[in-house]
Amino acid sequence: MKLSDDEYWVIETKGREDLDVAMKDQAAQCWCENAMELTGRNWNYLKVNQSEFEKLKPENFGELLVAIGGFV
Repeated sequence: MKLSDDEYWVIETKGREDLDVAMKDQAAQCWCENAMELTGRNWNYLKVNQSEFEKLKPENFGELLVAIGGFV
């Protein structure tokens, strides 16, 4: 998601947690760090539990961040 010319987010809803999830999370975070180095723009990774996302029903990204105790 592009929030501005300098801020991007990779957002994933996750329904099932298995043994590979931690490694996938780490790979996504690493991808964001590499993208930040290459582009000079902020890249962030956010994983949201699918059941929590469905309960929250956010209308926009700001609502999602506030509901999960994020940065807005």
